[in-house]
Amino acid sequence: MKTEVAANLPANTGKKKSKLMIILLVFTGVMLVSASVFAYITLRYDSVYRGVHIGDLDVSGMARSEIIELLESRYTIPASGLEITLKTDLAEVSKSYPDLGVVYDIEAAADKAFSIGRSGNVFDRLYDIARASFKGIVTYVPQSYDESRVDDFVDDFALMAFQQVREGILLISDDSVVIKSGRHGEAVDKAEVKSLVINMIKEGKGGVIRPDVIITETTRFDAGEVYDKIVSEPENAYYKMENGKLALVPHKMGRQIDREELKRIIDELNKTENMETTLPVTYVTPEITSEKAASMLFRDELARYSTSFETRTQNEKNRMHNIALAAGKYHNYILMPGEEFSFNEVVGPRNEKTGYKSAHVFVNGRVEDGIGGGICQATSTLYNAVLLADLEVVERRNHSFIVTYVPLGQDATAYYGGTDLRFINNTGWPIKILSWVEGNKVNCVFLGTNSTPEKTVVISTKTLSHTPYKTKYVDDPSLPVGTVKKSQYGTDGFVVETYKTVKMGDKVISQKKIHTSSYKPCDEEFLVGIKQPDGTLTPGLAAQMATKAKAAAQAETAPADTQPATADKPAVDEKPGTEPVRGETPGTSGGSPETSASVPDTPENPGDVPSTPETSDNDTVSRDQSGTGSDTGEKTGAAEHPADQ
Repeated sequence: MKTEVAANLPANTGKKKSKLMIILLVFTGVMLVSASVFAYITLRYDSVYRGVHIGDLDVSGMARSEIIELLESRYTIPASGLEITLKTDLAEVSKSYPDLGVVYDIEAAADKAFSIGRSGNVFDRLYDIARASFKGIVTYVPQSYDESRVDDFVDDFALMAFQQVREGILLISDDSVVIKSGRHGEAVDKAEVKSLVINMIKEGKGGVIRPDVIITETTRFDAGEVYDKIVSEPENAYYKMENGKLALVPHKMGRQIDREELKRIIDELNKTENMETTLPVTYVTPEITSEKAASMLFRDELARYSTSFETRTQNEKNRMHNIALAAGKYHNYILMPGEEFSFNEVVGPRNEKTGYKSAHVFVNGRVEDGIGGGICQATSTLYNAVLLADLEVVERRNHSFIVTYVPLGQDATAYYGGTDLRFINNTGWPIKILSWVEGNKVNCVFLGTNSTPEKTVVISTKTLSHTPYKTKYVDDPSLPVGTVKKSQYGTDGFVVETYKTVKMGDKVISQKKIHTSSYKPCDEEFLVGIKQPDGTLTPGLAAQMATKAKAAAQAETAPADTQPATADKPAVDEKPGTEPVRGETPGTSGGSPETSASVPDTPENPGDVPSTPETSDNDTVSRDQSGTGSDTGEKTGAAEHPADQ
């Protein structure tokens, strides 16, 4: 059975709850009204809210105008007097804030401070106001500067602060040696300096900035290296060819210094900067100074040689023209020490285009007309001057047949593109070659510097063999019977050794064979007429004449090997060192000074050719050989010796 218990509750309980609810609602309403009123009042505030700072300045409750006035006094006015100075030991540059274009935007700063709590919706504004009130909000005055002015400021300072490192110098002259220690270099890092300036501007400060200086040390002198640069042997002045002109290279004084004394001076010098000292150097004057070299240039006549020629016939006149043209190519030619002279290179091609004329030349054992005949007389004249000057002969060759303008064994032939005359200046000084034609002579003079004036050179020859020429008679069907015409003059053949004797005063210091010259005999030739008046031919008349001539010769002359040596027939056993035998005509050897030359079959251009005289057989020719030991003005029968070669 259920038992029901009745609760005994107070009767006024419900009433109490209703009353409490009403009170709560009223309170809430009051609070909301109060908050609304507070918010309204707060949001309507016309000054900076509490807790707002500009930098370290509390601008709470300040009006905008008051903020601007405050910021002007705190930033704008002081900034106009701020100055930044950049400084090192070498440089100091200052610039004011206005110079650098530094500006404080106080208007923007005031606007920023005043805007706090005044942007966004109501809740954002109330939040910012509450945050400023409880935690504080800090803003800053916007600052700007002219970067280009800052760069100019830094560049000017860096330039002033820069010091170029200067190495020590050693000044060597002809009368003193001066040594000067160097100087260290200094520089600043412009990027670093700019950063320091900008940081100071941002801090709103002025003052002195001392940036780090970059030091570059100078190289210290090394005593051993300095010694090697100072000490030198004296060097003579000399000449060199420069752009086609002779130039004097000045002499150099020799220098000496005590090594230990120099080391002591260098050690002291390396401890200081910009110190100058004259070193105790002893000077030695060379043997040949610049002044002496100038006075010695071309001072002496080293050799002189001349040969003669005739100008009676057109052939002889053409020879003279060719000789003069060739000789003029090396007139005033300067041959430097150690330089090689080549006749072919200097004279060049010999042809009609280069101005040469036709004259007699040797071609295959006969005399024929050829361009440039006579040039070898210029070559031989030059060669004899070379011998007397005691220069080094590199290449020389004698003619195939004897010539009459120089002694046997003293001629030289040249053929462009082949045989050449080459020699080297071994005197140590420049040589000037003078070569010219005057009258009926071609002359060659060597001017130079004779360091041994007591030295003389004697050229002599020794005839080893003599081969008389043969006479030939040839039938000529174009000539009438009874006519005999000489078509080729004969010359004897010889083998000759040439010697050079060098003396110092009266003392012979050397004597040697310089070459052997071989000359072929050139057959004499007569043309015998065999044409009868009726036009028929009578062959064999030349042979008959040859037989008669041979018989007559055998009857009138004794064997050649039983005759004594005379002026016209040289002795075979002639000793070296003697002068050329009277009546011999000169010839020369092959390319090597110690070997005889083979006889060339090609035309031997200038001077190779005996001319065929255009007068009677008893005509004579003269031969003038100045500078040689042979007689001058000697005349020989034209039938026996060619006159033009």
